[in-house]
Amino acid sequence: MLTRLVVAAALILGGCSGKSDAPVTASGETLGFPFIPDPIANQLGDANVIIAINLGQFGLKRFEPMIPDMLGCVKELLGKVGIAVVGSGEKATQGFVTGMPEEATKKCVGALAPLLGVKTEDVQGAFQLTQGDNKYQMVWKDGVVSIKDVANPPKGGAPDQRIRGLVAQVPKDAEGWIVSGGFPKYKITQSVAWLKGTAQTWHLEVTAESNEPGVAKSWLEGIPRGFKEGAARKGITVEDSWFKVTETGNSAKLVGDIPNDIFTPVESN
Repeated sequence: MLTRLVVAAALILGGCSGKSDAPVTASGETLGFPFIPDPIANQLGDANVIIAINLGQFGLKRFEPMIPDMLGCVKELLGKVGIAVVGSGEKATQGFVTGMPEEATKKCVGALAPLLGVKTEDVQGAFQLTQGDNKYQMVWKDGVVSIKDVANPPKGGAPDQRIRGLVAQVPKDAEGWIVSGGFPKYKITQSVAWLKGTAQTWHLEVTAESNEPGVAKSWLEGIPRGFKEGAARKGITVEDSWFKVTETGNSAKLVGDIPNDIFTPVESN
């Protein structure tokens, strides 16, 4: 499941699109998820994990200096993206992106796909991307790119009450969030993460629960550790003081305040 989730997220952030009758105007309940329109939220019924990013508010343009010139088309698209949503369950994975211009996006994807080992083709009116055994079809309607797993089409409908309860813990002004009904492999029974930008920092909060003592705390401690290791490979220093993990029973909480200029390249003299 996590592999499919990563592939779908990569496709979304690459700005993939297609053309068909995506059911983005499907009727449903009034859910009020942070920045996700109800017509999209009402299609996430299969999801045990939901990832949502308000790319328009997230300030992706600050990352432009880090994008290689060979990915110039990505730079051009950054300022046009609205929101991106990925929902993944035991079998089905799907995604949605708003604001991506169809022709520019398809041209960009077509140029980058060979570099990523991805094959693109038009299949019955949809734009299909194939990477190994993973096949996703992108459909486009009313400014929304809908991305579906070909082998495991989602059933749709609104998320269950448990997932809704987790989403209710996310502040309405969050710019990005992830909720999960659990990661059995890591003995995590549920988790909620959200991110919001301030004038100087990105404020991150992640809560997690487990049925075993110490597991949630250990799992959360791995987040800043992984972030620190990844940043080091880019020559970026991450301070331990930016993060704090606390534990109460079988629950744990991570709070992080990350300077929002750490990805700004420093010009050498």
